[in-house]
Amino acid sequence: MMKPAVAAKRPVLWGTAGRIMAGESISGDQAFVRDLLDGGMLLAVLDGAGHGSAAAEAAEAGRAILERHAGLPLVRLFRSCHDGLRGTRGCAMSAVVLNAAGDRLSWIGIGNVEAVVWRPDPRALPRQEHLLLRGGLVGCQMPIPFEASQPVRPGDLIALATDGVRGDFTPLLNNYDPPQRIAERIVERHATAQDDALVLVARARGAA
Repeated sequence: MMKPAVAAKRPVLWGTAGRIMAGESISGDQAFVRDLLDGGMLLAVLDGAGHGSAAAEAAEAGRAILERHAGLPLVRLFRSCHDGLRGTRGCAMSAVVLNAAGDRLSWIGIGNVEAVVWRPDPRALPRQEHLLLRGGLVGCQMPIPFEASQPVRPGDLIALATDGVRGDFTPLLNNYDPPQRIAERIVERHATAQDDALVLVARARGAA
């Protein structure tokens, strides 16, 4: 499992937590976080179809493609993953690019990796923004990727979770716990027994 970021100049602080499905020895879920050359960041969560070793192989193959092509625009990045994952089980994947100023994100979701922006300001309308997910799998019957954009303010949380996490976790998002603790608590309280579970939580810091 990757460790949370602590570098002072990054536009987000982040943490991740996961749980392997009972009876399996390896997770089919992967988190990916990478600094971009322009000062922004790429965050993604991949969920290999099914569970077990074949799901893990698909998710790891997708993570490796993200590693090689992290600087591409999001739509091209998804197409590269789709081409590279042909012949595998395929992956559900949601990915977020946060700009260097930390005030805007772009995101795409294919499959069932939930993504949400939660705003600590109670006056914000809406308080939550959910990524519109498109059906299909990256590597197998992927629809045309649709990129959306959202403004981001300092303190906003970005959370991505695989379908091994029940979707009612948003009440645990808050403006006082560090992202790593929030991710751990979501997995502790909302992971199901029917699949691998993984959560990635990032807090926007605004301009460096």
